[in-house]
Amino acid sequence: MMNKRTAILLATGLGISALSAQKETLTPPSESVISERPTGLARLYEAPTLRFLDASKAAKGSGVPLGTLNYTHLFSSDFDTIDGDVSADEFSLFAPFASIRVGKGYVIPMINYNLTKFSTDGQSLLPEDSLHQIRMPITYLYEPAHRWIAGGMIMPSFSGDLSNSDNFSFAAAVGAGYAYSPELFIFGGIYYSEGFDDSLLVGGPGFIWNFDEDWQAYLLGPRASLSFHVNDDWLLSLVGQYRTPTWNVERDKLGPERNINISDFRVALKSEHRLGEKTWAFASVGYSFLREMEIEDTKSNDLQTDDIDSGLFVQAGLTLRF
Repeated sequence: MMNKRTAILLATGLGISALSAQKETLTPPSESVISERPTGLARLYEAPTLRFLDASKAAKGSGVPLGTLNYTHLFSSDFDTIDGDVSADEFSLFAPFASIRVGKGYVIPMINYNLTKFSTDGQSLLPEDSLHQIRMPITYLYEPAHRWIAGGMIMPSFSGDLSNSDNFSFAAAVGAGYAYSPELFIFGGIYYSEGFDDSLLVGGPGFIWNFDEDWQAYLLGPRASLSFHVNDDWLLSLVGQYRTPTWNVERDKLGPERNINISDFRVALKSEHRLGEKTWAFASVGYSFLREMEIEDTKSNDLQTDDIDSGLFVQAGLTLRF
């Protein structure tokens, strides 16, 4: 059991949407995009200068998200056939922690940490201990030609309750993007993952479209957004996402060692307010639907499968934009 559909996001995004943009004009083919190599710590923490996105007119300079910290609460919803209900609290952190020039491109190691804690009653096999997901994507990005960007990613991951060593998985991806015009960027990629007694190979498309000075739309795998820049300090968005995390849980009083997968679609209204030059605070209210729970033992035998009713969620956090 694996994060099958969310894999497309990692294949098409490849960290491209987390890069700084100068928002001018596309670089002529004869112009060099690599400046003099920095030294010392400046080389580790140099902001990428990739001219592929220079033509972006998104959000009047609100910047590209480079890191997020957020908390989400999903309100209680009933199981479909199992007696009882379930609610959840989630904490998430995503941030690159270096940008290293290598040849004509950049190596960008990142960290993505998620903590999920379920609260249930009834006969569910969901544990109430905190479940952790730690991903360490390492991305390489470069510009092979005018208007093109390409890259690859490797990503070791840990996902479980910290009491078991059988919680590791591995993923890799390659992808490319093309600046069709100063307003439209098109992406495509292939993603492979291995872990939790399953493997996956999938490809997917994506785009970023700045169709007006104040408006931007994008689709990157199971993530989509339509944003409106109200003014220099406020940004409003309608966002959607498909999620399907998997955790490995050690044997406990509820049942044997097992893999737990909870999937859902989430749609939300999101409001962001600038706090400083690069720091934004945000709050969202949304709806989670088509929620499914699948629990298997380590030999892929079904232990418990059920739907979870739709329900509301709220989210708040901070975003760094560059």
